[in-house]
Amino acid sequence: MLKRRLRLENINVKYVALISTLTTLIFIYLALRFKVFRIYPIVSPTLPIPVSINFYNVVVASIVLLIMPPALVLYRRHLLWDRVENVMPMFLRDLSELSKVGVPIPQAILELSKKPYGFWSKDLKKLAIRISLGEDFEEAVRAIAKKYPISVQRYLEIIVEAFKSGGRASEVLDLASRFTSSIRSFEEEKKRSLKVYMLVLYISILIYLASSAAIIYMSVKLHETSAGAGEIIKGIASPSALLAILYSVGIFEALFAGAVIGKLLYRSVSYGIMHILIILFIVMVSFNIINSYLILSTEPIPLPRL
Repeated sequence: MLKRRLRLENINVKYVALISTLTTLIFIYLALRFKVFRIYPIVSPTLPIPVSINFYNVVVASIVLLIMPPALVLYRRHLLWDRVENVMPMFLRDLSELSKVGVPIPQAILELSKKPYGFWSKDLKKLAIRISLGEDFEEAVRAIAKKYPISVQRYLEIIVEAFKSGGRASEVLDLASRFTSSIRSFEEEKKRSLKVYMLVLYISILIYLASSAAIIYMSVKLHETSAGAGEIIKGIASPSALLAILYSVGIFEALFAGAVIGKLLYRSVSYGIMHILIILFIVMVSFNIINSYLILSTEPIPLPRL
């Protein structure tokens, strides 16, 4: 299991994004080739967007194909980095304890490389090997730190500064351990409090979907009761047109809501991609249910020929 995570962690996200882009283009070409959706009819001359729900299903599927592979890599990588950050305060505390009894920091790292620190253990053993082979301590630590984000590099830089401090190493490490523990506690508390805003965004999406269903339902009933009334309903959007407008707005809401969640919780928009996928799935399923139960029964749309 650890080997599988390591392989996933070393994957270049740019290559994954390139492959997913090519896959998306092939998917769109096949959808056009086999006429899965129709461009016409459109909502109106002033709003030339297709009415066919299959068009929006293809759009959602294309977005999912485009962003899902990079999202999985980034999400797994974030989980691994988060686990390393969680064990760093404990690692610094253990390093401080050994330093207090007179063990030099390089030797203490050799000793601690035998202890389990989760995902960090693999790189800790690599660092111990570099040190045992006689590599400069600062260069060895910074070489290992390159693969990690800045949040983890800060902890490793503390070890370098403690090594430079000489006889005050144990004091520096002890203060760093308590400080990093406080930071991690603060980060966890902040994440828990910000999850409330994530919940608010999800609830707002559900409210939007419920409101969309209500609007389309009222539109269907209006067209049913106004059948044969002629000019009374002239200019009023049909249920299919309303669904097209609301579906397209739902897609944009999913993209922006997921990006906001990533920025709030993980300090990066890219980590919100998983939430974009979840919200897109909810939006697609909801509007297809609305189409099946409210529109097809009263205003059937002919299926495209494959």
